[in-house]
Amino acid sequence: MINEVSSHESELLQIVDLLIGAMAYYNRGYQNKSAAKSELIKRLQNKYNICLSESTDKTEKKFNIFIWEPKKC
Repeated sequence: MINEVSSHESELLQIVDLLIGAMAYYNRGYQNKSAAKSELIKRLQNKYNICLSESTDKTEKKFNIFIWEPKKC
């Protein structure tokens, strides 16, 4: 069953939103426009030894990134 949940009611949802936002920020080329977001990106990359602009292996534990590029017509 799927229920609507306001993000302020779920800490886990807030963390997921923060991580997705950081990924979008980085991959849209906005690096260094926000010190806080840039620091979060740097910490994620250092902690998990990953590049946020590349997909991780699907067997990676703890943190997976899948970069999707649409087909070009």
